[in-house]
Amino acid sequence: MDFNLVRQGFVATLSACILATLLGAQVPAPALLSHADGAPTTAANAASASLGISATTGVSRFSSDDGRYVVVNSRATDLVPGFVKSNTAADLFLLDRVTGAYKLISHIPGSTTQTGNGGSGTATISADGLWVAFTSAATNLVAGVTDTNGQSDVFLYDVANDVVSLVSKSGSNPNATANGRTIGCQISANGRYVASYTLATDFAPGITDNNGTNDIVLYDRQTDTNRIVTHTAASATTTFTPAGSQPDAFRLSFALSADYLIYICGGTDLVAGQVDTNDFGDLFCYDIAANTNTLITHTFSSNLTAATAGCYSGAISADGNYVLFHHNASNLVNGTDTNSNFDLFLWDRNTNTNTLVSHVAGQPTTASSSITVSGPPPLPATYNGVISADGRYCAYFHGANDLVSGQSGSGSNLFLYDRVTGTNTLVTRQPGSTTVAVGGMGGMGDNLDAAMSADGRYVAYACAATNLVTGVTDTNGVNDIFLFDRTSGTNVLLSRTLASATTTANGTPSRLTMSRNGALVVFQSTATDMAATDTNGVSDLFGAPLGAVIGNLSPAGGSTVGGYTVTVTGRGLSGVTAASLGGAAVSALNVASDTSLTFTAPAHAVGVVDLALVSAFTTVTATGVFTYNSPPSLGSVAPSSGPATGGTSVTLTGSAFTGATSVTFGGVAATFTVINDTTITATTPAHAVGAVSVIVTNPMGSNAANTAFTYTVPAPTVSNVSPASGDVAGGYTATITGTNFFSVSGVTFGGAAATNVTATSSTTITCTVPSHAAGVVSVEVTTATGTSAVNTLFTYFVPAAPQQLDITRSGTPIGHGSIDTAAPAQAGTGLTLIYTISNLGGQDLVLSGPVTQSGANNGIASLVQPATTITGGNSSPLEVTVTPAATGPFSVTITVASNDPTRNPWSWTISGTAAPSSPSGGGSKSKGSSGGGCAAGAGSLPLLALLLPLLARRRRR
Repeated sequence: MDFNLVRQGFVATLSACILATLLGAQVPAPALLSHADGAPTTAANAASASLGISATTGVSRFSSDDGRYVVVNSRATDLVPGFVKSNTAADLFLLDRVTGAYKLISHIPGSTTQTGNGGSGTATISADGLWVAFTSAATNLVAGVTDTNGQSDVFLYDVANDVVSLVSKSGSNPNATANGRTIGCQISANGRYVASYTLATDFAPGITDNNGTNDIVLYDRQTDTNRIVTHTAASATTTFTPAGSQPDAFRLSFALSADYLIYICGGTDLVAGQVDTNDFGDLFCYDIAANTNTLITHTFSSNLTAATAGCYSGAISADGNYVLFHHNASNLVNGTDTNSNFDLFLWDRNTNTNTLVSHVAGQPTTASSSITVSGPPPLPATYNGVISADGRYCAYFHGANDLVSGQSGSGSNLFLYDRVTGTNTLVTRQPGSTTVAVGGMGGMGDNLDAAMSADGRYVAYACAATNLVTGVTDTNGVNDIFLFDRTSGTNVLLSRTLASATTTANGTPSRLTMSRNGALVVFQSTATDMAATDTNGVSDLFGAPLGAVIGNLSPAGGSTVGGYTVTVTGRGLSGVTAASLGGAAVSALNVASDTSLTFTAPAHAVGVVDLALVSAFTTVTATGVFTYNSPPSLGSVAPSSGPATGGTSVTLTGSAFTGATSVTFGGVAATFTVINDTTITATTPAHAVGAVSVIVTNPMGSNAANTAFTYTVPAPTVSNVSPASGDVAGGYTATITGTNFFSVSGVTFGGAAATNVTATSSTTITCTVPSHAAGVVSVEVTTATGTSAVNTLFTYFVPAAPQQLDITRSGTPIGHGSIDTAAPAQAGTGLTLIYTISNLGGQDLVLSGPVTQSGANNGIASLVQPATTITGGNSSPLEVTVTPAATGPFSVTITVASNDPTRNPWSWTISGTAAPSSPSGGGSKSKGSSGGGCAAGAGSLPLLALLLPLLARRRRR
């Protein structure tokens, strides 16, 4: 005996027991799905159910793959606010488990809250929850449609746009229903196709219908057309020929890939060369692209010969490669089958062969033992099979006790078949044992439904046994809902009370289904202790939340470098213990509430990735919800340098430039244009001198810091020189203004170097002007980055004799600060003196202001102003009229200001003594003589002779 194996088996059994106990304590209470609007713990006011093709097909789509959206059939009137009911039957609703809100599916045009005038029944939903196919007896769901059959029709609900359209339409009139009843619809996972059973004969042009029974019709949403699935091999528009006791086509099911469809049909000419003498329905696989049928239930010796007896049901894997079905023929497999009961088989589409699933342990071609099954006939020994997405695992009910080596116990049990190992595992077993069956699968119908997650890890099922889970108190005496975990090999109770994880609910569950990701198990129940408030006395819809429901990610994409925060909203997030993005574990996971969590994204390669949230029971994966893109990568910048003033046109090369939102140089935004994913053109902004980082940013991030561009000091510019001209001798100070006076190394005037050069700022230089020949010259500044442009901003000149201020009266010089004695005057009588202001130099003499006077000792003077500018060698008269105010001494000071640096200002005083006024009260007006202080009478001719030339000269000026 291998004691290691014994020890390992003991440890495995003990671990399973411990895990079962732990999981039992952690089972979340079922959530009430059919709740009143705004009251998630209060049951709706009428019965609700989960509808769809029976779960025996294995792919009933009652919810989106992630369990977020659930289709509900209900008679309740309080699921939707403002609800208006226009029929006496059930209506269809769509529940969003993230928001907890319902939408009415079967509504009339123009109102999202008013039902159609007839009841609605079967419904299935696409994998993404955006399309719902359903049947309805209502005649007013689509505007402008005429109902010609007065029976059930198939419709398609566009969730995003909240619009209903007709599927089972007449091939000749799209605004009329087909001429017969259409039922039992199924929608493909991608929402493109809807398959249904119909008695109509006009759903497509040119149809020849010879069977008078149900045919399967396939609607293509993209082309808005219907076609026959159950057509003869010879004609795509001719329905099959019926034979035997099961002529109808029924039990259809899509592969999730939407490439294949399986169904049961009693037709004998669906496949070319078909030989069919069994008088029962056979199972076929329809290739949607090829529009051809393949016989699945054929004998092991001929692919075209139908096996004896008939087929019960079928389930197809996601890719369509495997089909699980029940059949009571003994010639499907070359082996031994003597039980006269239904057995379970697995068809491989690639090899077109069948494998026996329900075989004796260790004997893969020997059918299980014969059993007696109680219940209403016809009750097969094996039924209700479901299959995993890859076709590896199959779950089914069976009453035999030789499927598992060492199996004991009686009654119908649930088994799990592994295609890879070819072995069966007992699911409904006592805790701590893998071989002791508990039975409890009595009765036929909805209570025996089973459902499997896409990965084959979880199987949900109904069972009346009371010893499946340790510590459970079963008080209802009916079926309860359990979950089997293939990984741990344990069972847990799902249909528990709100108050206790180990006490069964007080009602009967039915209609069991599971979301494909295994996060949600939905079932009906009459129990009243699974909701806080349940007083309606009818069946309600519950969901056992085994995992999170992922709503939205924000952001929905990011840089490959990771390190940023992602927020996830959804439902059931409080149980999340770990998460991965693109298969890489996240960090800083923070579960804020049941509806929100955050984490730090890990680094990852470019691509669209999945988010996986790990809870106690399952790992929920949202496919393709996050996109990793590279942040920009900078290769080169050309040219790689430019002036600090900016304005340089550059080309950036690199990668991931598409969608760039900014380009910065040293943190300063530049104008730019994205040429393609690897090229950007930009204009540099102004920036301080030095090497800077060039950063390109897109929604995924930014490129790494660098020193790709260097700002240099631009060549200086000279805009002004003050003064703008000067003596050829130089030696005086000039101020130069311009730009970029950094690191000044020299200043030249016409090529001659200035001295005492000082840059007082980046825009100002002072210097001593060098000597240079007369003429216009260029003033140029040289720095480390160049020399300013040639200009004509300075003029050298040879100076004339300097300006020389001279003042005389009657030819007698008037000295600065001297006293000019006036002729005798009378008080109150004006005495006019004429002075001559002369420019003895060669440059202009400019009087810098008006000649001024200030009086003293009763002197009051008025002035006739001389010329403002006196050219070299010329003069200008200054007329001063002094009017003594009273008898006695008087004096007036005259001041002349000019640009003569040697005689500025020039002042002198006019003084004299005023005699009393003449007795007559007046006196003749006197003019000052040309002599110093001598006066003549009014009639003196010599005085007139002197004044006349001066007056004439004044008038000429």
